[in-house]
Amino acid sequence: MQLYYSWCKLTKLILPLSVVEAGILGTYAWFQNRRLQVFADEFISLKLGISEDDAKRKEFFDAYTSTAQHVLSESRDAKIRLFARLFGEFIRGGCITPIDRYEEHLQLLDEVSEREFKLLLLLARHEGKHPMQRSDNRLTRTNYFWAEFASDAQRELGLEEDNLESMLARLTRTGMYQEITGAYFDYTGGRGYMTSSFEEFLCALGISPDAQAAHSSALDTEPEA
Repeated sequence: MQLYYSWCKLTKLILPLSVVEAGILGTYAWFQNRRLQVFADEFISLKLGISEDDAKRKEFFDAYTSTAQHVLSESRDAKIRLFARLFGEFIRGGCITPIDRYEEHLQLLDEVSEREFKLLLLLARHEGKHPMQRSDNRLTRTNYFWAEFASDAQRELGLEEDNLESMLARLTRTGMYQEITGAYFDYTGGRGYMTSSFEEFLCALGISPDAQAAHSSALDTEPEA
């Protein structure tokens, strides 16, 4: 809305802009409506069976209005569908998740790029194949799969070694990935592990660990406009 009002003020100051105002504002409204339609289509596909009483609950209204704000600023259909899943799981859970926690999940989904999310899913998938053994520490566990993980990251996401390390370092901001630190022999850094916050985030999205690969692939699929 702030963008809309700023544009209206600008057209009053610069008269030639008023000629294209209707076209630009019409295009803006079309994109906003389309984003909400993508959200609605995905939400309806979840078949949650929401009653009129459910829709009147304050928790429902607060979560929906917060979600809609993120949806309207998101350009990628795949991310919009994830917002719909997040809202759907909130409803499926009886709206009992505290609204501030729900908004934290919204913010995480908003801030994490699709490639970052795919990288987190990829690392979690490799960790799932190599559970922590009693004789392992976090670093020795990565020895079983890190080379293959790095190779997959390069092949699937186009991340060379230096870019992989820097993206993983940036992901520590989310709390879902933690870098391994400490005085380990012959270790110069650059490796880490998934935290329980990532499991919680996946749960909030309704994504089971066994379905991670499918959801990662789904992020590549965009329906025609």
